[in-house]
Amino acid sequence: MVRLLLTYGWICAFAVNQTAFAKRVVLLEDAAPRAEFSALPTLSRESVAPIQINFRLTSLETDRQTDGFETLRVDGLQRLERAGAPDLFTTGRIVVVPPGYRAELQNVKSETRELGAMRIAPRQKHYRCDCPWDEGFHFDSALYRSEGLYPSEPLRLESLGKLQGVELVRVGMYPVQARFRDNSLVVTPYLSAEVHFVPTGAPRNALHLAPSLYELIRASTVNARSLNASQLRGDADELMLVFVADSLKDSLQRFVEWEQSKGVKVRVISFSEAGGTNKALRTYIRDYVKNTAVKPSQLLFVGNKTTLPVVMASTASGPAATDYEYARFDTLDDIPDALYGRLLADSAEEVSTQI
Repeated sequence: MVRLLLTYGWICAFAVNQTAFAKRVVLLEDAAPRAEFSALPTLSRESVAPIQINFRLTSLETDRQTDGFETLRVDGLQRLERAGAPDLFTTGRIVVVPPGYRAELQNVKSETRELGAMRIAPRQKHYRCDCPWDEGFHFDSALYRSEGLYPSEPLRLESLGKLQGVELVRVGMYPVQARFRDNSLVVTPYLSAEVHFVPTGAPRNALHLAPSLYELIRASTVNARSLNASQLRGDADELMLVFVADSLKDSLQRFVEWEQSKGVKVRVISFSEAGGTNKALRTYIRDYVKNTAVKPSQLLFVGNKTTLPVVMASTASGPAATDYEYARFDTLDDIPDALYGRLLADSAEEVSTQI
């Protein structure tokens, strides 16, 4: 019986994983499939330094599956997450657009190459575990029947939103595009371009961030370090709002004193003072931001899911608990406007241990 089960398992595994040999398509040089993307500010007399974009894709690896679809492999790229669409790639960088300017792509130069008879397998959702939200096989039949390209452009600027007034734009690179009308690929193995910042006529006042957010922006964007003090500064007050379960408020004195010794302004608000529900807490935070000159740069939540409730959010793996919604001061985009975290504690002793 054991032997039969092992044999059956081996046959199933062979049937599922059986593919043709992978094939390498050389684009620029005979090297391992790899993508290289760079985005660097350049010396210029312009008020905001332009950003030089360079991209190279040496080769890619294709593998035809038994169902007739092709899969691709390239190191250095991130897979697109659109379930049911061709399982293709992207890469990119984030740039800051100072007030009074708009970002614009210029001097785009590229090479393209067409690969025929390439019907790319659709992207599937990947769950962390077996769960009831698994919707089975994903296939966007309307997209696969269309006449256009997916993605529509190899390079584009994508608005991400604002972090406390700082406009963020992604330079998105899509080097492999599916062309559905003839089941082919349009590949961009080489591209160079520039991102310029064009005056809009709006005021060019400097943006002032708290030091923690200023360093976050400098570390995560291409050009924040090249902006001058008339465009972006890190000299605003550092303000932490601490929302705490009513029974734990007295346990935070040592933590508050420690933060204040570092120059952080701290305000502690009990859950009942903030309204006593997670909806009221969200409203409290947004009203506070709207009505005060100093915006909080940090949010800390102290308590458990009962004494200081979280917000339930919808994810690919089902509902999940998060404090992310509390940090979205501007609901027009998905970027949190403050650093946020939680001390998950049921008692004053647990708070003291974590402090």
